[in-house]
Amino acid sequence: MTQLRHRLGWTQEEVASKSGYSVRLIRKIEKQKNVRPQTLRDVVQCYSKALQDHSLETAQFIHPTANTYHQIAPQVMQPVGGNCPFESRIRDYYDTIFNQRQPERVSEFAAHNIRFTSDGELRVGIEAIQHRAKAILNAFDPIEFSINQSFSRDRIVASYWSVHMKHAGSFLEIPATGKWVKVRGSSVVRFEGNLVVEAEDQFDVGGLLRQLQGQQQIII
Repeated sequence: MTQLRHRLGWTQEEVASKSGYSVRLIRKIEKQKNVRPQTLRDVVQCYSKALQDHSLETAQFIHPTANTYHQIAPQVMQPVGGNCPFESRIRDYYDTIFNQRQPERVSEFAAHNIRFTSDGELRVGIEAIQHRAKAILNAFDPIEFSINQSFSRDRIVASYWSVHMKHAGSFLEIPATGKWVKVRGSSVVRFEGNLVVEAEDQFDVGGLLRQLQGQQQIII
């Protein structure tokens, strides 16, 4: 994001004014902190329009495996149609691992040395992915995972998803409540061959906790 701003010669104050958001939020985005997806789309839309006016493309300033790429992927990718094999693999992954509750099958979808970032933490290897999946499965049963929209470019797929699940076990030190909760999130994965070698996801942990604790529900 900083590269985009510098290329246009804008200050953070100018970005805030043009996008309709605060300077504080623009700084948060440039530090790659979590914000609402709609907020990111609005800010990127502001950049994209300006770059088009300069006959430039947003993609020129984004490295395909950088965290910022995760944030603006829908702006530089194409919506997935019905014939994208990589998007189908992602759907099969979520259905197999979470809906069908088979974390032992992660190796069918991911490379042995996969690099996976979630909640700001980098995990490496299939075992780490399986451990995280099992923790979620132990805390929620059943789980209904669905992908709402996907975008792709080359071997990279960005997906927006939602999950409806019942809190059946301890999660983040909160004992089982029996509540049904709904959370939205997004993921970006990169394939080599038929396997995912790099992935990153984000979801609304705060919104989930508020639902479990009986506070006002806020879902991004």
